[in-house]
Amino acid sequence: PGFAFPPSFPRRGFQINPDGVFARHGPGPSDEPVTVTGRWVAEAIRADFDDPGLGSETLRILSYDQDRLTLDGRSERRETPPPEPAASWQCGRWYASLDRQPPGVPVLRVTGSCRFPTAGYVAGLRRHEPQGTNPRQLLLDLVVHAPDTPSAQVLSEVEVRYEEETEAGFDSVLIFPEAVSVPVEEVW
Repeated sequence: PGFAFPPSFPRRGFQINPDGVFARHGPGPSDEPVTVTGRWVAEAIRADFDDPGLGSETLRILSYDQDRLTLDGRSERRETPPPEPAASWQCGRWYASLDRQPPGVPVLRVTGSCRFPTAGYVAGLRRHEPQGTNPRQLLLDLVVHAPDTPSAQVLSEVEVRYEEETEAGFDSVLIFPEAVSVPVEEVW
């Protein structure tokens, strides 16, 4: 605010709010100004938009100081197909453990379960990219694939699992998009 931008149309921009809200500003379908909101991860300026059909956008920071933020100019945009409405399914019973029992490299295991309204759903966890700035917290994405064909209309429970060999000592796992924090229990 207050910067004397030269005339330009359409003016594109974004706003990063301390409460985690990311707003992208730009022209709409009939050139009227439109703002699309989402959530951002501070260390990457990765915006996951509230409209699941828009996917996410990552802005690369070249430099910054008190008065200026310089970006690469290219943004990485990842489109995602609209998922089944989250209200129709729920996930929980998350548990994370770091198995340090010999022999071999310690293994981090994260488990949970998801309940879906029909059969045929597949759910899994994968590393969130980019990882956060806290090296003691692993970020994971919950990935859900709806059935491609008509399925039995019966409540279905699917086990969700993630496993990784690691020397890192994680204190917690943060699972997106719900931002559920799961403490890591060490097993000796």
